[in-house]
Amino acid sequence: MYLVFQVAAARFYWNDACSGFMLCRFVDIVEQGQKTDKGFKDVHLNQVARMVTTLCSGIQVYNHLRFWRVRWVKVCKLKQMNETGWDEALDSDHYDGVVKVYLQALILQLYITQ
Repeated sequence: MYLVFQVAAARFYWNDACSGFMLCRFVDIVEQGQKTDKGFKDVHLNQVARMVTTLCSGIQVYNHLRFWRVRWVKVCKLKQMNETGWDEALDSDHYDGVVKVYLQALILQLYITQ
């Protein structure tokens, strides 16, 4: 009888440099002509994970991409709201929340363009 033990992967923390590097590598993959309409393949996730560090796995890269997707959806929603204009009937609490998210989106956009 064989006992199989599953060793937990080391905890990997995404700092700004690793996160930016990961996003740039995925941009490179898209520029090479890889089809990403259904998402990135496991091969690409593992490839980028090896490029980032040996402590990072493809699953961690996938989860971090989901994190960035949530942020990007917020940015797109804010752009749509900005195109439609402000509604005077809404209360100030609504606008305070929108401005807070908008400022976070601006910081994110500045980070991505650097």
